[in-house]
Amino acid sequence: WEESTAAGGRARHIGGTLSQQLLLAVLHRDEGDEAGARAIAGEVLRWASAIGAAGAARQAEAVLAGVDPTRPREGG
Repeated sequence: WEESTAAGGRARHIGGTLSQQLLLAVLHRDEGDEAGARAIAGEVLRWASAIGAAGAARQAEAVLAGVDPTRPREGG
């Protein structure tokens, strides 16, 4: 994910890069680095809000609220 995020950023694929960064935030949390997860999610939220990427902003807010946006929701 780190390599993919870097490659997306170099290619200026902003939406995809924000999505990859959210995955990195989840990875940091899974590895016990809550501060790192929150820092990454905060930056994703800042950038997503600035460019009007509502979906990425909602997912970043979920990470900041302690939710893993990669997990399926209960009930479907």
